[in-house]
Amino acid sequence: MSFEEAELLRERAENFLANAEELSVRGNYDLAAFNVEQYCQLILKYYLLVKVDTYPRTYSLMNLLRDLSTLKTSLKDYLIIYGLSC
Repeated sequence: MSFEEAELLRERAENFLANAEELSVRGNYDLAAFNVEQYCQLILKYYLLVKVDTYPRTYSLMNLLRDLSTLKTSLKDYLIIYGLSC
């Protein structure tokens, strides 16, 4: 795993989330939702890269969640880290 690649994914994910918050405040909900989806894709890829040294080249949240769910760590633990609830 490349530490630089993992950190780039994490930073980009956080930027998408911050952008989503700003867009939401301005009432641009469709663009905010798009940015949240981008955040989800990148943060899931980040976790996969950190845990298994690779991630699939896909945009499917379901595929990324399925891949992450095969790991022993609970997906709920990841969501709690980022203040989300399930």
